[in-house]
Amino acid sequence: MLKKNDDFFQKTKYKSCFLLVLALLFLISLPAAAADYVVQGEEITFIEESGLVIFEGSPVFKSADFTVRADKFELDTKNKELKAFNKVVIESDKDDLRGESLEYNYQSEKGSLYGADGSLGEIYFSGSRLDILSASPIEGVMQSAEFTPCSRPEAHYHFKAQEVRINPDNTITIHHIVPYIANIPVFYLPYYSVTYDPEGEAGEELSNTFPLPELGYDTERGATVEFSYPYQIGEQNSGKIYYWRAGSGEERNEHREYLNLHRFTDNLSFKNRYYYLYEYDLEEEELETEEKEFESSLLYQPGNLRLETGLIRDLLPEEPINRYFLDADYSFDSGLKLGLFKEYDPELEEVVETVHTAAYRFQNGINASLRREYDSQELIKEKYNFSHSETAVNWNLKYVDGEDYNYYPYLDLSFPSFYSFKAALGTGRVENGGVELNKQRLNLDYNNSWQLPGDFSYHLSHNYRLDHYQSGYDQNYHFSVLNTGLRYHKQLNTKFLLQAGLFYKEDSVYGKSPLPDDREEEERLLKPSLSLDLKGNYPDSAWAIESDGSYDLDTEEWEEINLRLRKKEDCFDFFVGYEFIDQSINFGLSL
Repeated sequence: MLKKNDDFFQKTKYKSCFLLVLALLFLISLPAAAADYVVQGEEITFIEESGLVIFEGSPVFKSADFTVRADKFELDTKNKELKAFNKVVIESDKDDLRGESLEYNYQSEKGSLYGADGSLGEIYFSGSRLDILSASPIEGVMQSAEFTPCSRPEAHYHFKAQEVRINPDNTITIHHIVPYIANIPVFYLPYYSVTYDPEGEAGEELSNTFPLPELGYDTERGATVEFSYPYQIGEQNSGKIYYWRAGSGEERNEHREYLNLHRFTDNLSFKNRYYYLYEYDLEEEELETEEKEFESSLLYQPGNLRLETGLIRDLLPEEPINRYFLDADYSFDSGLKLGLFKEYDPELEEVVETVHTAAYRFQNGINASLRREYDSQELIKEKYNFSHSETAVNWNLKYVDGEDYNYYPYLDLSFPSFYSFKAALGTGRVENGGVELNKQRLNLDYNNSWQLPGDFSYHLSHNYRLDHYQSGYDQNYHFSVLNTGLRYHKQLNTKFLLQAGLFYKEDSVYGKSPLPDDREEEERLLKPSLSLDLKGNYPDSAWAIESDGSYDLDTEEWEEINLRLRKKEDCFDFFVGYEFIDQSINFGLSL
């Protein structure tokens, strides 16, 4: 219905006339570039002198990319501004935002959402004001914000930040962040960056999610800790700090990395990187790998050209060794990419390594690439790939020389699935462990499950591999993996869920292989499992008692028996357990 005032209002009784008048008034007031907006409402008041249109009764503002809903709209047709009041919702394909009120200029497509809250991926946030720079995808700046991965009203932990920037590349830059656990502040970080994928599958929406370490422990390895801290300082400086460690003393695995990139201009950057890796083999009781180096370089990227030059300093020797490098590549618009890498040793006064790379991507699904590496005297490695992945039968032709397993060349064919069967073929000349020969390989995979009466289900997977060797050899090598068993899934009542399983796994080998990396081990295992879940008040909340084991049928001994108490929530997963065979305690916490 249309209200009437003798000075400013007009009235119509018919819906068709009302919609026509409204559409003409609104479309005339918009510039040509913004003519895709549509506004609807059950009750509309038009003030002709001020050009103000008031929409009430579930009004809707629609564009091609997003929709705004609220209890009330005020549309200023002269200044091209929309104001929305009470229960404001901005809906788009990727994100949903809510707020108390909205001021939005539909010509510049900028505005402010007050009392904002919503979600990006699996990040729930709220802030006093969100300045919108783009509505789809969401781009904006939020002041005095709080955010958390917990969906419940009383979050287990949350974060407060002075400013949060939501970027169109699905990253969130957070300034002056303080994590709170049970409403207690724990530490302070000046900057942090979160990457999210709003179209990702469940559990894969976030990476580098929150600046809290993941902890674990077992009596064999000891304490484990992993911490990742990507950051963005203004628009010019960004980087990442990463730390991972398991064990202690000599018997440990450790990875430390620091990367910083400072942009002088859009094309010129200064790059610094520190890298440390320590890997200890517990079975062999010896140090497997240790690397420690620092790299500093200038990176120049005008258009499709990429040039990088700098210094790499090996910090492991008592007297650190310096290497100088030049890295260059160019990507043509048609898809061709070429690269050159040279490393100079000042002590030898010569180039000690050169790498050529090239790749081409055709629009029809055909990909081609090459890589060549040289030492100071000769070609030491080369790789060529030519593949197609856009039809039912995909193929890959490769030539590899200079690796542990080489192909001279080798063709792989992958066929589409047919009634739970998947087949692949390979043929060509290979070399491994000093043995060179012709080889054909057949892979057949089957995977299926069936629901049975009484809350039971039967599962079967079988993977079969046949290798046929020629050139001085004329023999077959068969390897198969059978995994089959029953699962039981019973909802005892609204709170308790009982799950059990019993599976048989057999790895079988028949024949002999002249290639060391093709050889497999035989084993036969029984793998039972049992768990009881007590659901909480929220969909993703539960306490669980879990047990599983592995029994070797050949040695007639248990390989492992585990018992765990687990607390599962939408924003964390904690467990503490005991392994009876090794008599070890372990726990883990992931956020």
